[in-house]
Amino acid sequence: MDLAISIIAFLLYFINVRKKFDGVPKIIFISGLIYCISQFIYGIHPRFAINIILYEPITAICYVFILYDVINRKEDLLLLLKGFCIVSIVLVLDGVIDIIANINPIIALEETQAGPHFWHSPNDVARAGLTRTTSFMPHSISMGCLAALLWGLFAIMYIQNSCLQRNKLLIYSVISLPLIIIFSNSRTPIIAVVCFVPILFMSNVRTKMKCLILIIGLVCFFTFHGYFEWMYNSVFNEQKVDVDGSNSEMRERQLELAVFYFLKQPIFGMGNQFEILNFESLNDAAGMESVWFQLLYLQGVVGIVSYIYLLITACVRMIKKNKLYIFFLLAWIASITFSSQVGLSIFIFMIGTLFCEKSYLFNNNVN
Repeated sequence: MDLAISIIAFLLYFINVRKKFDGVPKIIFISGLIYCISQFIYGIHPRFAINIILYEPITAICYVFILYDVINRKEDLLLLLKGFCIVSIVLVLDGVIDIIANINPIIALEETQAGPHFWHSPNDVARAGLTRTTSFMPHSISMGCLAALLWGLFAIMYIQNSCLQRNKLLIYSVISLPLIIIFSNSRTPIIAVVCFVPILFMSNVRTKMKCLILIIGLVCFFTFHGYFEWMYNSVFNEQKVDVDGSNSEMRERQLELAVFYFLKQPIFGMGNQFEILNFESLNDAAGMESVWFQLLYLQGVVGIVSYIYLLITACVRMIKKNKLYIFFLLAWIASITFSSQVGLSIFIFMIGTLFCEKSYLFNNNVN
């Protein structure tokens, strides 16, 4: 569905707009184009796979490039922000309903529409006495990372735009998202949230607001003390807990396997038809819980370099335009480093670059 909508938007854009991608910063356009080329290579190696060729280049890169062009006023950017706030509230509500009533209405609808090809991780894992939810995402980790990234993005927008500090929709989103991050019951989203903590000390947030955030944080910590203790032990003291996921030893084994298969096809990787579980045991390779591992053995040097170049160019722009967005970049890197991000594409990262660029333009009245 998202691919179909993106293709329609893409076609309408090319039909109606004379200057294509004129509003995209040149360095972002070049890095995005290189990333699209790497995805094209991955999509034809070793067999032609049209879904791979089209999906991320259209839904993540080209769609965001179109937004760069059509968002020409601050009101346009705030409308986009409102849309993401609505998405975040739906994410929270769907997750809460799933936790309380064990019913996930959006996933049930998706299963009905998609049929036997639909995949969704079951919520059968309990950690520190808490069950987990996926909300409308295919996996709880991806759901938690999406919530953490949106929370950080909203926090930056709230801090730097006085006109948003009375926006109820944004405030509700910022307050409610931490709840669903906790109910993702995953370590990676917590790490992503921690990446945003320095924002409080680098921004002009009033002392009263900092104290309020500190109080809310302390209340959450003591309320879910057992949960956070489990999280700490699962990272630094694994012998004390049943991690029920990839511990450090398993991740080392996953890295070894990724390097092993990378060395077989270092330039282009093993390609789009390779399934590692056909060659390795589930215990050794389950999840390959890092996007870097998957890029390494599936797309090789071409995939890794194009992805890193995209991150570097975004980092350069963020340093020049708005240093607070560096923490959004760090949160994204943490998310893709410690999990495989099932169902979460590079789209959300590209949206972060868009908000960084456009906020700078509108807040400084740059033409």
